[in-house]
Amino acid sequence: MGLRYLLRLGYRMTVPSTFSSWWRQRLAWAGGEFRLYVVNIRFGRWHPYFWIYGTVFLFAFFFLRWAAILQPGWSLLAAGVMYFGMVYAVHWKHRNRWLLRLPFYPLVTSLILLPLGAGWYFAMSIPEKNFGLIRFRRPRYGPAAAGQSRMTAPAEA
Repeated sequence: MGLRYLLRLGYRMTVPSTFSSWWRQRLAWAGGEFRLYVVNIRFGRWHPYFWIYGTVFLFAFFFLRWAAILQPGWSLLAAGVMYFGMVYAVHWKHRNRWLLRLPFYPLVTSLILLPLGAGWYFAMSIPEKNFGLIRFRRPRYGPAAAGQSRMTAPAEA
């Protein structure tokens, strides 16, 4: 989906005007990812690919990403060159000088914002006493609440 398509559908993006507001927005997003992937991990059996991406690739491999940065080698250089190449291939039509900075955004997100987001989650959830556990809605009365199907409920006389 392109940006024009999303705008045509009515999606609007709020772009923060200052660095501090951008930083707070991204920290809140990272805290939301922690809540979604780690706190609500019990939904992993229903959505295994989503869970594997969020929990394993984002959070569990966090230490591997830092290890790769702290002990650079040819593989890190090859990954960087390949990533820059893919970014330029995808955005070739709209290339400009800002495109050179684009690969650093996910680097900052995955190395800095992601772990800070876990802390941000606790900073937001503990004072509010809202830990963001997703619960299914269950009927409080009627045949579905009693464990019966609506189709097999006895008719009232």
